[in-house]
Amino acid sequence: FLGSALAARASMLAPDVAELPAAPTERERERDGRPSDEDGSASMPDASAAPASACPPFRQCSFFLARKDRCCRMEAARGSSLCAQHGGSGRVACPHCSTSVAACALTKHMRKCPAATQQRERDAQPWHVPGTNAAPVAAAAAATTAQRAPSLAEFSAAELARALAAVDAALAGEGWDGELQGGVRRPTCAERLLADTAAGRAIGGGDGHVPQLQRKHATQTASVLGHMLERSVLAPRRRPAPPDGKMQQKEIVCVELCAGRGYLSMMVAQGGPKRFVLIDRQVFRNKADRSLRALGCSVERLKADLRDMDLRKVAALHNRAAVVVGKHLCGVATDYSLRCAVALAEAEGERVLAGVALAPCCHHRCLFREYVNVGLLHKYGIDERLFQAITKLSSWGTTATPSGGSCEGEGADEGADGEGGHTLTPVAGTAVAAAALKLDEAARIAAGVRCKRLLDYGRLQWLRQQLAQKSGCRCDAELVKYAEATMSPENRLMLAA
Repeated sequence: FLGSALAARASMLAPDVAELPAAPTERERERDGRPSDEDGSASMPDASAAPASACPPFRQCSFFLARKDRCCRMEAARGSSLCAQHGGSGRVACPHCSTSVAACALTKHMRKCPAATQQRERDAQPWHVPGTNAAPVAAAAAATTAQRAPSLAEFSAAELARALAAVDAALAGEGWDGELQGGVRRPTCAERLLADTAAGRAIGGGDGHVPQLQRKHATQTASVLGHMLERSVLAPRRRPAPPDGKMQQKEIVCVELCAGRGYLSMMVAQGGPKRFVLIDRQVFRNKADRSLRALGCSVERLKADLRDMDLRKVAALHNRAAVVVGKHLCGVATDYSLRCAVALAEAEGERVLAGVALAPCCHHRCLFREYVNVGLLHKYGIDERLFQAITKLSSWGTTATPSGGSCEGEGADEGADGEGGHTLTPVAGTAVAAAALKLDEAARIAAGVRCKRLLDYGRLQWLRQQLAQKSGCRCDAELVKYAEATMSPENRLMLAA
């Protein structure tokens, strides 16, 4: 048995002569210029080595992929150092998914491109109105020049000093330099979401599927709900109904902007609303939609950019009262959200704005042309250059706390964002600018907080004026603190009912 096994092994290792290339014919020798043997027969190739043409060397594509920090691993095309994907002649990138396709096949690719299909479906929706929430000046300038905010290091010490002086003058002139009212609230209806269990926080009922809630964020959203309940933002609204004009109670619909996974809506659902419209321009996993449906709520998700969102054309808001909410609306998204909510503020109509609860953040991403209350800025001599300096200085209010506590914040270099787009990394040039202004850490943080307060109070003033003008009645709008700075330095909430 051992002998037969060794023989079989030897036969497997022996070269297979039948698989060797056949001897070239006379015509092939004449074509290739190969010499023939004296007896007229061609020499057989060496069985110990295959011809060089059978094993050409592998030439890797030299295109460098910055996202993967390596070169492309595809084989380079003949006569080129790049593969067909990165160096093929006549190839272009799809404007929707960036896939490299042949120029002649781009039209065919666009018909089946998933990103292009989603955009066509979104553009066909009645609520998609390009630039409806953009400022008129910004919409006109968007087609000509790109808005690039300079870095903090590009401002001189004199410009930064002028910016801080303008902030202090505006806060004192408008009476906004006092202490913010409010604090942490813990409503009774939110206790089952705040309860600690071994398996995480869970909601009873339904199929038991509940996304994990971090205690820090659950405490903040519960406090937002508590402030909304204190000011009757979620209270039912009664409006005259045609044709007899009798008073009719309208159902509350919670519209969450920049909804993300929808955790804020899951907390607001504990306060009574049963209808929710969640709007975000991205798609998220582990959403709270299933948990909301398990509670008997109606949930509709819309993938849209707030710049192009017209809530007046959303079918779910027909003959209902909308409460617009949002937590951590980054930069210019807060201005888009305010314009989006004000569009619903009609004294008489099928769609009614019942209340607003927006928590802004990331003030370093605000844009002068998109800011809602430009009149306030002009009143105190703040031009675009000073506004950009103020937005950069606002990041100082979230990079640390005087007590050294751990907190979340934004204020950082682009590309260094951590979870949720917020970091604790100081923006480049902070140490040099603070030293030039002779500010220690506590004074630097206080200066950043004042910059944020001015931007938020300016937005609140604009919201109060717009609601009073459109509804014809007095509007209760205020800026409150819903969390301690040690928990989150972005702790301001704009409320209107």
